[in-house]
Amino acid sequence: SEAVGADPAEAMTGEAEVTFVVQGEPQRLLTFQYDRAFLKAGHEVAGPAIVHQFDSTTVVNPGLVARAARMRVAVTPIEGGVAISAKPES
Repeated sequence: SEAVGADPAEAMTGEAEVTFVVQGEPQRLLTFQYDRAFLKAGHEVAGPAIVHQFDSTTVVNPGLVARAARMRVAVTPIEGGVAISAKPES
């Protein structure tokens, strides 16, 4: 189903400090974690974030935004980020 807005709070499962390389240097950053099963088309996840799915994990790096798409496998570029999805669109 489609999201009412871009806020993915209903899919958030927790947070943790995760190390990312930012401008060539390792940095520990507070990173929100999400369950892909609860993201709806149109939800946006700002990095740093991790999206868990039963068969994969998507890491959204700091400074990027992921947008959940309707049932597609690709992680594709969008303005300022990537689109995440679950399986091929029919």
